[in-house]
Amino acid sequence: RDPVEAAVIARAVQVIVLHPIHFVKVCRQSGILLSPGASGHLERSVLDIRNSDGFWSMWRAMPATLGRDLVTAAVFWQSYRQASNFLKGDDEGALPATTLAGVACLSGIASTVLTQPADVVKTRMQAHQLMVSGEDGYRKVKVVRYFETLAATYKAAGLRGLW
Repeated sequence: RDPVEAAVIARAVQVIVLHPIHFVKVCRQSGILLSPGASGHLERSVLDIRNSDGFWSMWRAMPATLGRDLVTAAVFWQSYRQASNFLKGDDEGALPATTLAGVACLSGIASTVLTQPADVVKTRMQAHQLMVSGEDGYRKVKVVRYFETLAATYKAAGLRGLW
């Protein structure tokens, strides 16, 4: 297999397996920024989330996370490989470690800047309160969607809100 393809597959497996842990981490981090009353749904235990929102809610925003992480991995490894091959040229020897570190830094910057809007949307989707109480007393499920969240973020803060 191509190394970039292998890296993307490995990243996909990692995201799928570790997504519930990442989900809880994002909720905890998001709750720090809110007032105590507004952040109650972000401070629930894993068991509370499973009981109220369901087991599969732990994979909330999975498509957004996969999209962000797979594009990040592909852009990083492809740009790293292309840049190091360009710098190496026809020389058969290895590049110095400092050059490779610089190439890795630039590749990481490029992939992060490119995928930052997807990360903002993914985080907002994960911090979204899935279950809400209606005026009639019944609990309602509000499933958040990627493009709805993107539009709401853009409407609230413009392009600045995505970076």
